[in-house]
Amino acid sequence: TTAGTVNDVYDLITSNSLYIIKAVTIPIHHKRIILPGAKLQNIRTVISHPQALAQCSGYIRKMGWNKIPVDNTAFAAQKMVELGDPTYCAIASGEAGGINNLTVLNDDVCDFKHNQTRFVAVGRSFSLDKKATRISIYFRTAHQSGSLAYVLNVFAERGLNMTKIQSRPVGDTPWEYGFWVDIEASQKDENVYLALYQLSKELPFLQLLGWYEDLISPGEVNG
Repeated sequence: TTAGTVNDVYDLITSNSLYIIKAVTIPIHHKRIILPGAKLQNIRTVISHPQALAQCSGYIRKMGWNKIPVDNTAFAAQKMVELGDPTYCAIASGEAGGINNLTVLNDDVCDFKHNQTRFVAVGRSFSLDKKATRISIYFRTAHQSGSLAYVLNVFAERGLNMTKIQSRPVGDTPWEYGFWVDIEASQKDENVYLALYQLSKELPFLQLLGWYEDLISPGEVNG
């Protein structure tokens, strides 16, 4: 919600013929992880996943720290142990710091109080849950004026609420884009089926990525 989409996820799902089978949105609270005995005023470099670095970018900029991106926040804590350098800090969860016997500074350093991340579970086959409330699709439009507006109008005319739209480059066709769209979709709403059928007949490419339950977690995740 604060640093935008992890674009690799879109590319991996669409290119590997995967389906979303469940989604959950979780509050995220990032902690600073330092070596035992290290002093915050001596920190010069921070290690974390690019999303975590982006979600805490204002704080990092204020501190004047250099940034080193790594594959995930848990690995950032492990890297701290390997380096053994008291001028390095990791941004990660308190759990990751505790497991690695590091010192966890408990203040949340996210730039925004209501920082949240949406996670999805994926599978090889399409699965429709009885509690499904959201559809994700990926489509490409004709390369002509008004083609995207036409698709959006299909949703609007059928009273369907689009909750997200994300453009992604079409790798083998320079300067053309595909679109990932999420729609609120009850299985009892006939307009959902009619819209999908209409678009499947009129678009050059349409891929159904999932019809699934989208949960909001009441709990918190630290990092």
